[in-house]
Amino acid sequence: MCACGHVRHQQSAASNPPQPAPTVQNGVPGTAGAHSVLTTELPSLADKPAGTEVELVLRGSFAQPVFQGSARVVYDSSVVAPVKAERGALLPAGEIVLARADAAPGSIPLSDTDRPASFDGVVPFAFTGRPGGASITPGGGELLRVRFRLKVAHPQGIPIRLQNDPQYLQLRNSKGQRLDFDLEREAGAR
Repeated sequence: MCACGHVRHQQSAASNPPQPAPTVQNGVPGTAGAHSVLTTELPSLADKPAGTEVELVLRGSFAQPVFQGSARVVYDSSVVAPVKAERGALLPAGEIVLARADAAPGSIPLSDTDRPASFDGVVPFAFTGRPGGASITPGGGELLRVRFRLKVAHPQGIPIRLQNDPQYLQLRNSKGQRLDFDLEREAGAR
């Protein structure tokens, strides 16, 4: 699933003969075939009693340098409450980072894109390098960790997710250009 406003389509080889690979992707030479991925991880909530704390972790695996990024973790406030949001180790110390776990549900307008109707809470997240500063180099690691407390025992479904809305879920290079990436969700909750 492409999270950057683009849709990736796969077609059979019979309908499209192989084409030579481009030598430039997203304006970055030498990244042909390179692939960046954002992954969220959330443990199973099915067997957890009320009061248990769990963490949603956002990781990035980058094929090209990343200078800025933004995201929104949305949640169902009748099931969970955010406790703490922390920058991940992949973000250099000089980065400016915003991660708010204290925004009251309903206090930040939410789009309906990739958000179930019951999800009324949001943990906004953004980071940027300082002007003239370095980008995150290609590679991978943790970007964000958000701790939630369960309000109900043994919740059904997955009450927390990274919202796949290109208005808020973005990665950019040092020139301000959007970078392509895919979003993978790994959730143990059933």
